Order: sequence, then C-alpha cells, then structure tokens
Amino acid sequence: MILLQLPVPPPGSIENAAIAFAAIASLVVLAKKLLPRHPTAGEFVVKSDFRDLSEKVDALRDKLDTRLVSLSDRLERVGDSLHRRLNDLEAGLARVDERTRK
Repeated sequence: MILLQLPVPPPGSIENAAIAFAAIASLVVLAKKLLPRHPTAGEFVVKSDFRDLSEKVDALRDKLDTRLVSLSDRLERVGDSLHRRLNDLEAGLARVDERTRK
C-alpha cells in the first residue's frame, strides 16, 4: 500500500542513479587500494632482529665465498689435467702421423 503511494520516477532516472552509485563505489574501492594502511606493531623490524639477520647474511656470504674459492680451485685443477691430457694426445697423434708418412 505504501509503495503504491510513491510517485513514479521519470524514465532513465534509475539508470542515472545506478551509474552514479557505481562511480562512487569504484572511487571508494580505488581509494582503499591506493591509500596506505597503518602498519601494525608486528611489521616493524627491531634493531636486534636486523643485527641477527645481518650476521646470518654475513655468515652465508662467507660460506659461499669459501665454496666458490674451492670450486674455482677444483676447476683449475681439472682444466690443467685436461690441458695435459690434450697435449699428450696431440703429441701421440703427431708421432703416429710421422710414422704413417712416406
């Protein structure tokens, strides 16, 4: 009964209201995404945590440096061994080549 007493809106006014509502809602969602939130107490890094992390990073860096040095030494030894073996093979091939020449 009460709804029947309301005046009939003109054509297109509901669409205009819906468009305005959608625009306002999209602006609110965009503002929520772009405006920074206040960090909670758990998000801050304390100096002691930073020092602990720094010490762990330094230890990891030292460990990686020692492994890199040992790996480069191994590669150098393997390279020297391969170089010697190739020289021996080349010398042997040269001797075979001299024997087969006429």
